[in-house]
Parts: sequence; structure tokens; C-alpha cells
Amino acid sequence: MSLFDMFPYRVRGELKALWVVVLAYGPVALFLAVRFDWPLGDLNENLGGYIADSALIIGALLFVVGLINLFKSFRWAVLLFAICLLDYLILYSPLRDDLDLASFESYIRSEPVYAKKHCAPINFNQDGRTYSLGFCHLVMAKDGTVDFDLVYDTSGDVGRYDQLTRTDKIIFANAVRRYFDDDPNEAFEYADFTGYHYDLDFYGVWFDDANAEGFTAAFGEPPADPRNRYKPIFW
Repeated sequence: MSLFDMFPYRVRGELKALWVVVLAYGPVALFLAVRFDWPLGDLNENLGGYIADSALIIGALLFVVGLINLFKSFRWAVLLFAICLLDYLILYSPLRDDLDLASFESYIRSEPVYAKKHCAPINFNQDGRTYSLGFCHLVMAKDGTVDFDLVYDTSGDVGRYDQLTRTDKIIFANAVRRYFDDDPNEAFEYADFTGYHYDLDFYGVWFDDANAEGFTAAFGEPPADPRNRYKPIFW
């Protein structure tokens, strides 16, 4: 006798349909949470996380049920383990990166429009050409420190800063300083950074603030700027 035989016939169909939904929810919810992460973030900062967390909770429960049924119903156990494996692949395999990029590209649709709306780019000149530089979803604290998601840089300098000549480094540093009104507390001023290409003209940045080798160490303190109202807090 199966589990469903314990219930009246009229509700067995509904229970089986509900069981199918439970089995499919994890992979489907995780796929949607990753594939549409950027648009979901626009709707609600935590919505994607809620969807993913609920999928992981159900996946963990299915894994436990699979262990319980391992010696009772091997086929059921294999199915449940396969679903858990699919959850894992969506989150931790190269498929995750592909889905994330697809989510971002479909979200921005038109790169210049997205950059103008979310990154507030400025222009700077280098080697006779004009490039744009912006910091996406910028949040500034009261002390002048900032946080951002991505860097919009049509020159690509942020992704290959260590390979630039000193002249081009100064041009890029001046562009960043102008963007932040010569704020002495901005992370580029006091920390090493590594830029990596994310997608299109967008880059991610890692800061190593344990090594104070930022723009200030390389080129001196940023110039006095009447638009900057923040005092140095790191030296």
C-alpha cells in the first residue's frame, strides 16, 4: 500500500498533484531565482533570496526523505537524489554563471540606457578617444565611504589597471576622483583593487584594504574640491 492509499479516493489526485509540485519546486524555483535575479532585485531586494531559500529547504527535506527511502524504494530515492543534484548544479556549476549573465543581459536590454539610469556615467578622454565611467547602484554613507554593484567603464581600464602605463593610470585615477568629487575616503584612494570583466562594458571590483596602495599612495592626496565635504578618516 502506498502513502496515497491511506487517503479517500477523492483526494488522492490532489495529493499526487501536490507531490509533483513539491518535487518540481526546487529546481524550477532555483532556475527562476538565478535566471531572473536582476529583475527580481528591482522588484524587491530580498525576493530572489526568499525564493532560493525556500527551494533549498524543500531540497534538504527531499534529500532526507531520499535517505529514509533508500532501502525501501530505491527508485524513489534515486529520483529525490537526482532532484537534489539538479539543485546543486543550478547553484554551483558553470550553469550558474551562464544563467546570471543571461539574467543581466535581459535586464539591461540597452546598455547605454541602463548605464545612464543606474550608473550615472561621466566622460573622460584618453589617447584621443572619449570613454564613459560610472558606478552602478551607488550608495554613499555619511562619512563619504561608498558601495556599488558594478563599474561601467567603456575604456576597460578598471579591468586592466595594473597593465596601464603610468600616464594612463593617472588619467583613470583622475576620472575616478572627478566622479567622487575628490573624496579622500573613497576605496580607490586607500586600497589595492582588482577589476574583473563581468559582461559587456561592466566590471566587478575587489578591494584589498589591508594594503594601503591606492591612488593616494601612488599619486598623492586628491586635490581640494569645494564639492567634497568629507574629511579623511583613514589617515
